Amino acid sequence: MYEVTTYDVPIYFIFRHSFWKALFIFGPIFIPFSSFEGLFGWCHNWKEFQHWLFNTAHLFFFISYALPTNRYGLICMHTFLIVGFSFLSSWAWRVACAPDIFIWNLFFISINLFQLIYVLYQSRPVKFDPDFEEVYTNLFEPFKVSSDRRA
Repeated sequence: MYEVTTYDVPIYFIFRHSFWKALFIFGPIFIPFSSFEGLFGWCHNWKEFQHWLFNTAHLFFFISYALPTNRYGLICMHTFLIVGFSFLSSWAWRVACAPDIFIWNLFFISINLFQLIYVLYQSRPVKFDPDFEEVYTNLFEPFKVSSDRRA
């Protein structure tokens, strides 16, 4: 008699039948991880956690992407990305000894640095000559047009 193993049933079942048919006909089916190890190339031997520089970099990435999308959020996002990529490039140089990862992270630092400079440049206050200020006070201020609209 044929003995059913964890490798036979779930993989055959997944690729021969649709998920919804399986869900409604057979009820909930729990597929063990061991059935996917050879199929998708998942790791058999897990390693230790990475160095603290690697994990700290990803913490800064998480914080940067969780910030709001207003002007100050963009400034903080690019600042946190610069710090995160700095930690990751330090990890690549000191721990992983991978020059390609180091160069990519330096590239990402420079992109975010230029973007941060651009956002800071866009958020600078705009000053007008005294003649234009007088025109504003005479023509637009009586109609309650804010000074932000004229910039």
